[in-house]
Amino acid sequence: MSQAEAAKPQTAPEWPPAPRRTLWYRTVVATLRLVSAVFFPTRITGQEHLPQRGPVLVLCNHVSYLDAVLAAFSCNRPLKCLARKGLFVGPFATLIRSLGAMPVDQEGSALGGIRAGMKVLKEGHALLIFPEGGRSEDGQLQPLMPGFLPLMKRSNASVLPIAVAGAFEAWPRSRTLPRPGRLQVSVGPVLTPRDFEGMADEQRLQLVSDRLAAEFEAAVSALHKRQGR
Repeated sequence: MSQAEAAKPQTAPEWPPAPRRTLWYRTVVATLRLVSAVFFPTRITGQEHLPQRGPVLVLCNHVSYLDAVLAAFSCNRPLKCLARKGLFVGPFATLIRSLGAMPVDQEGSALGGIRAGMKVLKEGHALLIFPEGGRSEDGQLQPLMPGFLPLMKRSNASVLPIAVAGAFEAWPRSRTLPRPGRLQVSVGPVLTPRDFEGMADEQRLQLVSDRLAAEFEAAVSALHKRQGR
C-alpha cells in the first residue's frame, strides 16, 4: 500500500438495505397492532431515527412482556432478539423463532450470547437487547448492565435507544394477565461509532445510559399529557 493510500481516511463499509420483513412477520405485527389499537392505544415518536441499513444495536428499557412487541412496532425493519432458552418450548418456540428470537442459555457462559449477537450484527441486522438485565420491579429505568459493550465495540454497530412508558401499568411482572392502558414509545436519535471514539467503557456506558434516560423521560412526559396529568 502506498503512503497516499495509507493516508486516506477509512470509510465505513457500504451495507446493503436491511432485509424486508417477511409476509409472516408483517402479518403477525399487523395482527398485534390491531389488538394493541383496542386494548393498548400506542403512540410512537422518532421512528425516522432508525437506520435502514447496517448493524444496529437497539436498546430498550424493560418493564413488561409487551416491550419486545412495542419495539417491533417502532422499527420498520425486522429485529432479531436474544431470548431465554426456557421460552423455546412447543409451538411457542416456532412462533418466536419466526419473529427473529434466538435462544440463549442464561445459566451458561455469557460468551454464547455475545457470539450469537455478534453474528447477527456482523450480518448487518438490527439486534434488540434489554440492557437493564431484567424487567423493572417498579417501572423505573434501572442502571444499565455493561454486558452489551463488547457487542457494541466489536461489531461497530450504531446504537438506537428506545423507551417504553405505560407498559408497566398495563402488564407488570407481578400480574399474570395484562389490563388495558395507553402506551407511549420514544425512539431517540441514533448513536454512531464515531460518537464513542476515544471513550473508555465507563464513558460509553454513561452516554448510552443518559440517552436512554432522556427517551424514557420523553415517553413518560408524552404519556402523562395524553392522560391529562
